Amino acid sequence: MAKKINNPDQIDPKPLVLFDFDGTIMDTETALIASYREIFDRHGKELTKDIIEEASESVPEVIMRKYLSEKKARKYVDEFLFYQQEHLADLIQPTKHAKRTLRWLKENGFKTGVVSSRGQSSLERMLGNAGLSEYLDVICGDAGGEKISLLTKDIVRACKASKKEYCVYVSDSPVNITVAKEAGAYTVAFIEDGMRAMRFIDAGPDFMTAEFSQIPKLMSSEPYWLAYKVHE
Repeated sequence: MAKKINNPDQIDPKPLVLFDFDGTIMDTETALIASYREIFDRHGKELTKDIIEEASESVPEVIMRKYLSEKKARKYVDEFLFYQQEHLADLIQPTKHAKRTLRWLKENGFKTGVVSSRGQSSLERMLGNAGLSEYLDVICGDAGGEKISLLTKDIVRACKASKKEYCVYVSDSPVNITVAKEAGAYTVAFIEDGMRAMRFIDAGPDFMTAEFSQIPKLMSSEPYWLAYKVHE
């Protein structure tokens, strides 16, 4: 059964448009693989194609626990992030049309944000270096350095910071799409590689696109997100 739209005449029809960081607003794939290769080589483990494929759908701590060490996983994640930030920052660049899309959203009165399990300071630094911060109303990272994955409360926190009850969340991660759905967001799967589309079946995103240029079209169409409401 289709969800019923909640009194659109009585609420702000423009949602917070929230983006995932890795692989969505920023192209981190090259840096991701290079970082895994460095840490695996450092600790005597071969980084196979299967592990790389699995890592693209998971988070570093899960991969470290599974293939390197259960007890030292957090230490290896710290090494992974430090190596990436210190040696590979230049490889992390905005996704094609990301800046143009953020500019359009800003010019058309939408609030925007980025949410990630990455550390808050590094997240702010990389978005600033990429020239994206000026288009973002909220940047929500991990202040404590203990988070290993996105949580529903992260979506809620970003919405509260933006004073928005409705949220459109964009991500290339099926896991994060599922988390955002649990938080009540309208979800958009960003899938540049069509071969990965099947991995989103269980997550069940509300919309799928291979290009950021489709997002302005989505936001200009019927306000489907009003059938959803972010909740604790």
